[in-house]
Amino acid sequence: MSGQGSRNGSHANGYMAAFGIGALVGAGLAVLYAPLSGKTTRGLMARRTRELGDKAGDALDGARDAVEETKAKIMAAMPSAAPRR
Repeated sequence: MSGQGSRNGSHANGYMAAFGIGALVGAGLAVLYAPLSGKTTRGLMARRTRELGDKAGDALDGARDAVEETKAKIMAAMPSAAPRR
């Protein structure tokens, strides 16, 4: 029984080695065939990240406004509910 466990570990190590080699080859090919220079790509990624952050901020502001609106409507519909402080 203990022999089977060591064989399974050997297979797992082989799979991990193959995965690692494949990742390195893939990264090398990506660098060779990249359409833009590293500096250009980093700039593009930075710009897109800022744009995404701006959109996320806008969405958060919109959600915050919607929650405040809903809260005001609920409070107006419940005259006995006094604002808590």
